[in-house]
Amino acid sequence: MIQITCVQCGRTMTASRRSKRFCSPACRRQWGQQHQRECAGCGNLFTPRSPVQRYCNAGCRERSGRRRRYAAAREAEGGQVRTYRRPDARTTAVTTARCPVCARTFAPSRTSQVYCSPECRRARANAARTRAASLTPTARACDAIARLHVPDGDGQCAECAHPWPCETRRLADMTTDSEERA
Repeated sequence: MIQITCVQCGRTMTASRRSKRFCSPACRRQWGQQHQRECAGCGNLFTPRSPVQRYCNAGCRERSGRRRRYAAAREAEGGQVRTYRRPDARTTAVTTARCPVCARTFAPSRTSQVYCSPECRRARANAARTRAASLTPTARACDAIARLHVPDGDGQCAECAHPWPCETRRLADMTTDSEERA
């Protein structure tokens, strides 16, 4: 047995190994709270396991390394480097979105999240598939033409510059109308 001094409270204790540093879990927690460091990657506070530890976990360290390698490669190419701004951990702005299927307001977990649930996402995909399957090839082509031939601010077709409504748009509308009646 070895005599060790607790690094937090200074109490002398008997330990079975030299690496023991604290006399109790309470001293360990207290020391950890006093020696927290800000992560160089994400900015969160963490208790380092060694004096040289800069990142809170391996994932944060790897992300930071990827960002450094990306920046070095872009600079070597002479390209512009996109800067990384870590989110401020102290201000978490909760934004809301409205689901286009059920019109329910929800808090998205990602900025790219559009639908409130997987059910709404599947419902929208199924509706799009059904709509696409119901159109004949001619109607699909006319629909594409109709989307291209739209009026601009001068009263002319934005695609072909003929007076609005242009002949191409009229033909597309006539073909679509006749197929819908059939």
